[in-house]
Amino acid sequence: MIGHLEFLLKLEEFRDLREDPRYPQVISPCINKTYSIVFTMIDQYLNLHPNMRLFHIGHDEVYYFLTNPACQELKRITGIQSQYDLFAYHLSIIANYIRGKNPDLMLFIWHDVLQNLDLQLLLKYNLTNIVNPVLWSYREDVSVEGFITSTQSNLFGLYKSLWGASAFKGATHEIATISDVKHYYESKIKINIEKKNVNF
Repeated sequence: MIGHLEFLLKLEEFRDLREDPRYPQVISPCINKTYSIVFTMIDQYLNLHPNMRLFHIGHDEVYYFLTNPACQELKRITGIQSQYDLFAYHLSIIANYIRGKNPDLMLFIWHDVLQNLDLQLLLKYNLTNIVNPVLWSYREDVSVEGFITSTQSNLFGLYKSLWGASAFKGATHEIATISDVKHYYESKIKINIEKKNVNF
């Protein structure tokens, strides 16, 4: 949701929904049509997976805020002033829509934009009660990012649950253009060794 929507926004019929008209990655949370389309996508997913208990709703890598002309009117109507207020507003709409359809679903969201929200925004939109952050790191050890020891830990500690994910077997760097074959090979060897030493 909101970011990683190139598959939709690259199409001419949805071009007007881009937050920044130059880039097809981020959908604008300032346009009503955005929600009718996103809600339709959510409904399709919920219908395809009626028994799921966990639902990851993304919300990562949102690089453009308040650039769509429609955002000026939204700011006037809602009083939203900052990009993170807009993000929290959008997230709460999406999360509450899903919870209205299935209140028992656990909703996950990547941490990278969420970490910029202050306590006031978290409380304003009740986010600590409706979403669960997933701390993502391109490193093998998630703890080195400082999530657990920095001031961020005070905010992340307010959520009902906190999850972590690393790129131990996935990406090796945010801007890597060539795969590090040795990394994956050694990862496989380590995993095989660990499997042999596990007692069930």
